[in-house]
Parts: sequence; C-alpha cells; structure tokens
Amino acid sequence: MPKYPADELQPIRDAVRERAIALGRVFRRSDLIAWGLPGDTVVPMLRRGWWVRLHHGVYVDARDAAVTPDGHLGHLLRLAACIRALPEPAYAFGVSAALLHGLALPRELGHDVHLVRPLGREGRSLTRRITARDRLDQPVIRTHQLRPEDLTEVDGIPTVVPALAAVSAAVRCEPDWAVALMDSAAWQVPDAIDDMRHHAERLQHLAGIGVARAALPMVRIGAQTPLESHSRLRLLRCDLPEPRLQVPFHDVEGLIGIVDMYFDELGVIGEADGMLKYRTGADLIHEKHREDRLRRQKPVVRWDWRRIFAAPESVARELREAARWRQAG
Repeated sequence: MPKYPADELQPIRDAVRERAIALGRVFRRSDLIAWGLPGDTVVPMLRRGWWVRLHHGVYVDARDAAVTPDGHLGHLLRLAACIRALPEPAYAFGVSAALLHGLALPRELGHDVHLVRPLGREGRSLTRRITARDRLDQPVIRTHQLRPEDLTEVDGIPTVVPALAAVSAAVRCEPDWAVALMDSAAWQVPDAIDDMRHHAERLQHLAGIGVARAALPMVRIGAQTPLESHSRLRLLRCDLPEPRLQVPFHDVEGLIGIVDMYFDELGVIGEADGMLKYRTGADLIHEKHREDRLRRQKPVVRWDWRRIFAAPESVARELREAARWRQAG
C-alpha cells in the first residue's frame, strides 16, 4: 500500500469532508473513487485517527465524529451511517425523521435510530449487514407502503416528509407530547394537519397509532414551541376557553407584537415564557417595553415551564382574576 505523508493526506481529508456534507457527513470507499480521490487512503486515514469507522465500510471525519453520541447531532450521524450501511434503500422514520426535520420531541426519545424501507424488500440481508461488528446499535427498521411523495432528503439524509415523520414519531410519545410534536409540524407547514390525518389512516397497523389519532383533533396551527402546546392543553383541562394562537396586537405606534395566546372570552393575553429569547440586557429592555404597550391594551399573564407543569391551576386562576380586574375597570 502506498505511503502517504501528512501533507498529501490533509488536502484529501478536507476534500472528502466537504463532499460528505451532501451525504449526511458519512462516506464509503466507493464515494472516494466516485469523487476522483484515491480509495487506498482509508487505512492511513484510520491509522492517523483522522477518519473514524462508524459501521462496516462507512466512515466519518474525526472532526465530525467528535459530537455527543446521545445528542441531536450524534443521532443524525448514526442515522446517516445506518442508511449508508444498508444494501437496500431505507429512509429516516419516526423519531429519527422528526429529529431530522427539527420537530419537537421529548429528550428521552432521541437515542434509537428508526428507519423505514419500502414493502417488498428482502429483510434478511438488512439484518445481516446491520448487525456486523461495528460501533452502531441496531436500528429499528419497519416496512411501509411508500410513495414518491412520502419521501424527501434533508442534509443529505433520505427521509420521509415532515407530516409522516410527525405521525410516525407521535406513536412513541405521551399524549400531550404527541400533540406538541404534531403542533410543531403544523407550525412548519400549515397544510400538514390534513396530511397528518391522511398518514394516520395509512399507518393503521403501526403500534401506538391510537395515540397519534387521539392527539390529532387537538393539533393547532400557531403553537411555536412545545411550551405553548403543553400550556394550552393544561389550561383547557382547567376549564378555560380555548385561546387563539399567535395573535397580533397594535397601538398608535404600530405593531406591538404577536402574542402566544389570546383568550377572547376573558379579554386576557397569555405568554408562555421559555426565557431562551432573553439572551441579553437589550432583549430584556425590549421585552419590558413590549409588555408595557401590551398591558395598555389588555391584561397580560405570563408563566414558564416549571409553573405550568407544577401548578397549571394557579396559572388558570391568575388568568380568570385578570379577566375580573379588567371587567371591574
């Protein structure tokens, strides 16, 4: 095997890393050859620790492999490697597809890689290849009748479309999280609600599909964050009227802002405050000015994750009290 000095390997390494972005950052020896790069550089790259073998015949640059294995990026890297390691076409599905599309998920669902393959593919070869000695856990592989319109690609990784991703991931969620997950798909693409209903009918044999079907009537367009979805559900269970979401308010200066919720029957604004948007002192000053302007229009009640989960009834009580104060003048 030819010996490559570091000054010859480094440009090859950089070129492979750049091209592998279009493949989810993973690559095979056949990709090197297709890119016009020497395929015999795999062993010297591995020996130098510049490339990492993720799976039998599937590699990644060590700089990209240095992500938290159980984190979001680590999951997507394992997902791309599993797909490239399979001899048959496969696509991100369920939790993996939801992560790839940036949908809202509870953290505890983010470990296992979930794939789907078209009906009619021979399954034993998939199992043999994916269980070869390597660094990857075996993915969860399902079969489904897939149509061209069900499929897309995100960051070089083949996947199902967001609506199908949301439904197939919701089956693994608690009921409120299933709503939050599908809310996030509707936030990205408002037409997704009808598409999700359609996919829920098609996935009639998928374990847990009853959770997704039960959640769909509560899915709304306008829930920008999981906190807003969970807040709406908890407040409804406290017998509050359903609010409108993402409602604009104006004054003589123009647009004040778009509020998370407005309870028409109460005449009260609700703001689910995750605090992540307040990164600087300037953010806080801007938000204080915004709230002062809002309060001149309607009462404002704010809450955070801790409060809406620990004591939703106290938030509901404050909203009702704000409505009474407003009516009393």
